[in-house]
Amino acid sequence: QETAHPLPPGSTVVLYTDGLIEDPAGSVDEGLAALAELATTHADLPLQDFVNTLADHHPSDGHDDMAILALRTPAPDTAPPHEDPAPES
Repeated sequence: QETAHPLPPGSTVVLYTDGLIEDPAGSVDEGLAALAELATTHADLPLQDFVNTLADHHPSDGHDDMAILALRTPAPDTAPPHEDPAPES
């Protein structure tokens, strides 16, 4: 089954492996909460800086490898103007 969920302009989606949040000294819930706080605090950064911040200040202890994939929908003021295709003659 295919599901679609439209994202508002300026939304950021972050996909990551467990190495970003797992810490042997804490719970996964604590790691998720710390990551959510970090992401919220730095949400206005340019996307590459945002990802670098998540990687540099993540809540885990670095015992595991990690991967981060982030995408951001264009903000309303940066989206290219919509152009209708030229009519065929």
